[in-house]
Amino acid sequence: MVEERETLCNKVSPKIEFNPSLHSLIKNNSSKRKHRLEKRDKQKKQKRKRVVKEKSYVRDYNDLINTSLDKEFHTTKSPHLLFNNKWFQKIKNNVVMLKCAKEVSINSKRMIHYNIDFFGDKVDYIRKGNLWILNPNNTPTNSIYVIIRLQDIFHIEKVQYHTESGEMISKFDLDINRDHCYVLLSLIHTKKNSIKSSSLVDEKEITLMNRFLRNQILQTNGNYHFKTTGTIYGMGYGPKSNRNEYGHSVCRFANSEYISLNYFFFISISSNPLSNFDSFSLDFEKKKITDIDKKTLMNVEQRVLNFMESQVAILNKRFPPLKKSISPWVDKLHVHMDIYPEKDLGDKKVIDSGFITFNFCLNAQTKEKHTECDSSYCLIAVPNQPNKPISARKKNIAKFEFNLQDDRTLLIPMDVGTVLTYSAFLLTHRQQIYNEDSEVFPFVNIASYNSKRLFENMLQSFRRYLGKDEKKNKVK
Repeated sequence: MVEERETLCNKVSPKIEFNPSLHSLIKNNSSKRKHRLEKRDKQKKQKRKRVVKEKSYVRDYNDLINTSLDKEFHTTKSPHLLFNNKWFQKIKNNVVMLKCAKEVSINSKRMIHYNIDFFGDKVDYIRKGNLWILNPNNTPTNSIYVIIRLQDIFHIEKVQYHTESGEMISKFDLDINRDHCYVLLSLIHTKKNSIKSSSLVDEKEITLMNRFLRNQILQTNGNYHFKTTGTIYGMGYGPKSNRNEYGHSVCRFANSEYISLNYFFFISISSNPLSNFDSFSLDFEKKKITDIDKKTLMNVEQRVLNFMESQVAILNKRFPPLKKSISPWVDKLHVHMDIYPEKDLGDKKVIDSGFITFNFCLNAQTKEKHTECDSSYCLIAVPNQPNKPISARKKNIAKFEFNLQDDRTLLIPMDVGTVLTYSAFLLTHRQQIYNEDSEVFPFVNIASYNSKRLFENMLQSFRRYLGKDEKKNKVK
């Protein structure tokens, strides 16, 4: 009986042999299906992300148009950080408090005059008549803040105020009668141990830059930026007078990629439709460049960008409210530049610092005292100077001036390790070189600011790209 049952079971359920090829086929099909699903889900996720960013852009765009531009003249207002009494109490011993802001015109040039209210108890300075020489080195935390009460400057037009989170404040929401609202005009900081670090560039690299990079001052016919002299090399992005093939009015200059391409006067540098700008810093047809020199220039540029990123980080650490308000408008625009293919990581770091343009300056000085309506705070940093044996008596020295009156000046020695940010719109200013001697190495500093023209060109470029014109809005 048992044998019959086993025989019957074998007939009903025959033994199935394992087939490796069939098993592999089933496994591969399952894997391919899983891969297709993952790819589809990834595409859907990217599409949702892009839609969200585009909606965010429209919201930010409308915010910028409605609150950042003067509709009557379609001009940019100057952004400034407004902070409360909590932050003032933390820095009050290190402040230079100004008062009685007055907008004047001297020789057809706009200036702002102030009186000094008081110096904080810990601020170290030397007074020589109507000249106050600030010394952050001997001030606690090595930082000095130049500020003013909101009620003393509220009457100045074309100024936009921002919170420490970077949000714009409607003029109607400002309470000018409250005594504890303050506007940051400048922050000056000195890093003492910078003198021990290696120089940012050496003499050979400067010689190479002089040979292959274009001095921005010489590219301008006539007066360059209030009669500025010296040598300035641009890095990052800047405004462009005409449109490129993608309709953008923003160009990129002194970029490391340009030197790996062919010999053209104007060349394309990216496939990204939002960042396909033109490079114009080298003239390959007149000056051939070797691969070694190309690599050297790329390294110099990257060091400069890394240096400026570190300087922004120092300021943000010294006064955290600056982080989102040092360049709020460009910050709102640049976040949308990665809607499409991702940008170069080096560029992303530069843009995320809040600034998209940098100037490498050699013995740069400005003759005329002036103000200007920029779209961010200005940033100036002094790296360790190139090592070159020179006479102790021969040395180019730079000093930065805040001109409070025709005959009253706050003077900031531009020592190695000094970094300052300031309002170019609310502080009359200029940079001066002392003991200038062509026989010794020029004074090196890096400057950065987002100009009014740069911001407006960016805005126009994005407007053209997304088609955010009035006719299209009306159709919708």
